[in-house]
Amino acid sequence: MRLAPKPLHHYLVNSINDNSKLMITAIESGKYRGHSITTLSGQQTRPTLSRIRKSLCDIIMHASFIPSLSNIICADIFAGSGAVGISFLSHGVKKCFFYESHREAYEILQQNLTNIDNAYAFCDDVFKSNPCELCDMIFIDPPYHYYQDNSWFNNRFLANWLGEKGIVIMQMPSHYYRNFDAGCEKNNMTLLNKREYGKTIIAFYQFTAKIPS
Repeated sequence: MRLAPKPLHHYLVNSINDNSKLMITAIESGKYRGHSITTLSGQQTRPTLSRIRKSLCDIIMHASFIPSLSNIICADIFAGSGAVGISFLSHGVKKCFFYESHREAYEILQQNLTNIDNAYAFCDDVFKSNPCELCDMIFIDPPYHYYQDNSWFNNRFLANWLGEKGIVIMQMPSHYYRNFDAGCEKNNMTLLNKREYGKTIIAFYQFTAKIPS
Protein backbone atom coordinates (compact mmCIF):
# COMPACT_ATOMS: atom_id res chain seq x y z
CA MET A 1 0.00 0.00 0.00
CA ARG A 2 1.31 3.43 -0.90
CA LEU A 3 2.19 5.48 2.14
CA ALA A 4 0.75 8.97 2.47
CA PRO A 5 3.58 11.51 2.00
CA LYS A 6 4.25 14.23 4.53
CA PRO A 7 4.40 17.88 3.40
CA LEU A 8 7.61 18.86 1.62
CA HIS A 9 8.58 21.33 4.35
CA HIS A 10 8.79 18.38 6.76
CA TYR A 11 11.62 16.93 4.70
CA LEU A 12 13.32 20.24 4.04
CA VAL A 13 13.43 21.11 7.73
CA ASN A 14 13.80 17.73 9.40
CA SER A 15 15.55 15.49 6.87
CA ILE A 16 17.58 17.77 4.63
CA ASN A 17 19.14 20.67 6.45
CA ASP A 18 21.11 21.91 3.44
CA ASN A 19 18.58 23.14 0.89
CA SER A 20 21.37 23.57 -1.66
CA LYS A 21 21.20 19.76 -2.02
CA LEU A 22 17.78 20.09 -3.70
CA MET A 23 16.87 20.73 -7.33
CA ILE A 24 13.41 21.37 -8.79
CA THR A 25 12.14 20.28 -12.19
CA ALA A 26 8.72 19.40 -13.62
CA ILE A 27 6.96 16.81 -15.74
CA GLU A 28 7.03 18.03 -19.33
CA SER A 29 3.88 16.56 -20.87
CA GLY A 30 0.88 14.32 -20.45
CA LYS A 31 -1.66 14.05 -17.64
CA TYR A 32 0.77 15.37 -15.00
CA ARG A 33 2.33 18.12 -17.09
CA GLY A 34 3.72 20.82 -14.78
CA HIS A 35 3.82 18.52 -11.73
CA SER A 36 6.82 19.62 -9.64
CA ILE A 37 9.64 17.15 -9.05
CA THR A 38 12.16 17.69 -6.27
CA THR A 39 15.42 15.76 -6.42
CA LEU A 40 18.71 15.55 -4.55
CA SER A 41 21.64 17.00 -6.45
CA GLY A 42 24.83 15.01 -6.98
CA GLN A 43 25.73 11.65 -8.53
CA GLN A 44 24.10 9.38 -5.93
CA THR A 45 20.58 10.07 -7.21
CA ARG A 46 21.28 12.04 -10.39
CA PRO A 47 18.05 12.87 -12.26
CA THR A 48 17.36 11.83 -15.83
CA LEU A 49 17.47 14.96 -18.01
CA SER A 50 14.09 16.33 -19.09
CA ARG A 51 14.90 15.99 -22.80
CA ILE A 52 15.75 12.31 -22.27
CA ARG A 53 12.51 11.75 -20.35
CA LYS A 54 10.56 13.37 -23.19
CA SER A 55 12.28 11.17 -25.75
CA LEU A 56 11.64 8.07 -23.64
CA CYS A 57 7.94 8.84 -23.51
CA ASP A 58 7.80 9.46 -27.26
CA ILE A 59 9.40 6.05 -27.83
CA ILE A 60 7.16 4.05 -25.49
CA MET A 61 4.06 5.68 -26.97
CA HIS A 62 4.95 4.77 -30.56
CA ALA A 63 7.29 1.75 -30.47
CA SER A 64 5.90 -1.41 -32.07
CA PHE A 65 7.55 -3.56 -29.38
CA ILE A 66 5.51 -1.94 -26.59
CA PRO A 67 1.77 -2.77 -26.53
CA SER A 68 -0.98 -0.47 -25.32
CA LEU A 69 0.36 1.62 -22.42
CA SER A 70 -2.93 1.34 -20.56
CA ASN A 71 -2.11 -2.34 -19.90
CA ILE A 72 1.53 -1.82 -18.93
CA ILE A 73 2.73 -2.46 -15.37
CA CYS A 74 6.16 -0.90 -14.93
CA ALA A 75 8.82 -0.30 -12.30
CA ASP A 76 11.29 2.55 -11.85
CA ILE A 77 14.25 0.83 -10.19
CA PHE A 78 16.83 3.01 -8.42
CA ALA A 79 14.04 5.55 -8.79
CA GLY A 80 15.65 8.63 -7.23
CA SER A 81 13.09 11.42 -7.62
CA GLY A 82 10.77 9.11 -9.55
CA ALA A 83 10.67 11.52 -12.51
CA VAL A 84 10.88 8.76 -15.13
CA GLY A 85 8.18 6.59 -13.60
CA ILE A 86 5.92 9.62 -13.10
CA SER A 87 6.49 10.55 -16.75
CA PHE A 88 5.40 7.04 -17.76
CA LEU A 89 2.27 7.37 -15.61
CA SER A 90 1.65 10.79 -17.13
CA HIS A 91 1.47 9.10 -20.54
CA GLY A 92 -0.89 6.36 -19.52
CA VAL A 93 0.80 3.26 -18.11
CA LYS A 94 -1.49 1.24 -15.84
CA LYS A 95 0.66 1.45 -12.69
CA CYS A 96 4.25 1.99 -11.61
CA PHE A 97 6.29 0.65 -8.70
CA PHE A 98 9.12 2.85 -7.45
CA TYR A 99 12.12 1.39 -5.59
CA GLU A 100 14.69 3.61 -3.87
CA SER A 101 16.96 2.49 -1.02
CA HIS A 102 18.58 5.88 -0.30
CA ARG A 103 16.60 7.22 2.67
CA GLU A 104 16.69 10.95 1.85
CA ALA A 105 15.84 10.29 -1.77
CA TYR A 106 12.99 8.00 -0.77
CA GLU A 107 11.44 10.65 1.45
CA ILE A 108 11.53 13.13 -1.42
CA LEU A 109 10.17 10.45 -3.77
CA GLN A 110 7.13 10.03 -1.53
CA GLN A 111 6.50 13.77 -1.70
CA ASN A 112 6.88 13.77 -5.48
CA LEU A 113 4.18 11.10 -5.71
CA THR A 114 1.59 13.35 -4.06
CA ASN A 115 -1.54 13.39 -6.25
CA ILE A 116 -0.07 10.80 -8.64
CA ASP A 117 -2.44 7.89 -9.22
CA ASN A 118 -1.39 4.23 -9.41
CA ALA A 119 2.08 4.90 -7.95
CA TYR A 120 3.55 2.63 -5.27
CA ALA A 121 6.82 3.50 -3.52
CA PHE A 122 9.17 1.22 -1.56
CA CYS A 123 12.32 2.03 0.37
CA ASP A 124 13.97 -1.28 -0.37
CA ASP A 125 16.96 -3.02 -1.92
CA VAL A 126 15.95 -4.17 -5.40
CA PHE A 127 18.18 -7.23 -5.08
CA LYS A 128 16.33 -8.44 -1.99
CA SER A 129 12.82 -7.42 -3.02
CA ASN A 130 10.06 -9.45 -4.55
CA PRO A 131 7.87 -7.09 -6.58
CA CYS A 132 4.14 -7.07 -5.92
CA GLU A 133 3.53 -8.07 -9.54
CA LEU A 134 5.68 -9.07 -12.46
CA CYS A 135 6.27 -6.08 -14.68
CA ASP A 136 5.90 -5.58 -18.41
CA MET A 137 8.58 -2.87 -18.42
CA ILE A 138 11.30 -1.74 -16.02
CA PHE A 139 13.52 1.34 -16.16
CA ILE A 140 16.98 0.99 -14.62
CA ASP A 141 19.45 3.82 -14.06
CA PRO A 142 21.72 2.56 -11.27
CA PRO A 143 24.62 4.34 -9.56
CA TYR A 144 27.72 4.18 -11.73
CA HIS A 145 29.52 1.55 -9.70
CA TYR A 146 26.93 -1.04 -10.77
CA TYR A 147 28.33 -0.87 -14.30
CA GLN A 148 31.86 -1.63 -13.15
CA ASP A 149 30.64 -5.08 -12.07
CA ASN A 150 27.42 -5.88 -13.88
CA SER A 151 27.19 -9.49 -12.70
CA TRP A 152 24.01 -8.47 -10.85
CA PHE A 153 22.26 -8.05 -14.21
CA ASN A 154 21.52 -11.71 -14.79
CA ASN A 155 18.71 -14.15 -15.56
CA ARG A 156 17.66 -14.57 -11.95
CA PHE A 157 17.40 -10.84 -11.32
CA LEU A 158 15.46 -10.26 -14.53
CA ALA A 159 13.10 -13.20 -14.02
CA ASN A 160 12.25 -11.85 -10.57
CA TRP A 161 10.99 -8.60 -12.09
CA LEU A 162 9.73 -9.28 -15.60
CA GLY A 163 6.86 -11.12 -17.16
CA GLU A 164 7.05 -12.89 -20.50
CA LYS A 165 8.84 -10.78 -23.13
CA GLY A 166 9.28 -7.97 -20.63
CA ILE A 167 11.05 -4.78 -21.70
CA VAL A 168 14.13 -3.43 -19.91
CA ILE A 169 15.08 0.21 -20.47
CA MET A 170 18.66 0.86 -19.39
CA GLN A 171 20.20 4.31 -18.98
CA MET A 172 23.98 4.34 -18.81
CA PRO A 173 27.07 6.43 -19.56
CA SER A 174 28.17 5.72 -23.12
CA HIS A 175 31.62 4.45 -22.10
CA TYR A 176 30.01 1.56 -20.18
CA TYR A 177 27.71 0.47 -22.99
CA ARG A 178 29.99 -1.88 -24.94
CA ASN A 179 30.92 -3.93 -21.88
CA PHE A 180 27.33 -4.02 -20.65
CA ASP A 181 25.81 -4.96 -23.99
CA ALA A 182 28.31 -7.79 -24.47
CA GLY A 183 26.80 -9.61 -21.49
CA CYS A 184 23.18 -9.22 -22.55
CA GLU A 185 22.94 -12.10 -25.02
CA LYS A 186 23.90 -14.70 -22.41
CA ASN A 187 21.16 -13.29 -20.19
CA ASN A 188 18.54 -13.77 -22.91
CA MET A 189 18.36 -10.06 -23.67
CA THR A 190 17.66 -8.88 -27.21
CA LEU A 191 18.49 -5.28 -28.13
CA LEU A 192 15.43 -3.59 -29.65
CA ASN A 193 16.46 0.04 -29.83
CA LYS A 194 19.33 2.30 -28.76
CA ARG A 195 19.48 6.08 -28.54
CA GLU A 196 22.42 8.33 -27.74
CA TYR A 197 22.10 11.67 -25.96
CA GLY A 198 25.57 13.17 -25.69
CA LYS A 199 27.43 10.93 -23.23
CA THR A 200 24.29 9.03 -22.21
CA ILE A 201 22.84 5.93 -23.87
CA ILE A 202 19.31 4.61 -23.50
CA ALA A 203 18.98 0.97 -24.59
CA PHE A 204 15.75 -1.02 -24.92
CA TYR A 205 16.05 -4.77 -24.41
CA GLN A 206 13.53 -7.58 -24.41
CA PHE A 207 13.93 -10.41 -21.92
CA THR A 208 13.17 -13.59 -23.87
CA ALA A 209 13.46 -16.38 -21.32
CA LYS A 210 12.44 -17.34 -17.82
CA ILE A 211 14.30 -19.55 -15.37
CA PRO A 212 12.84 -21.96 -12.83
CA SER A 213 12.11 -20.41 -9.44
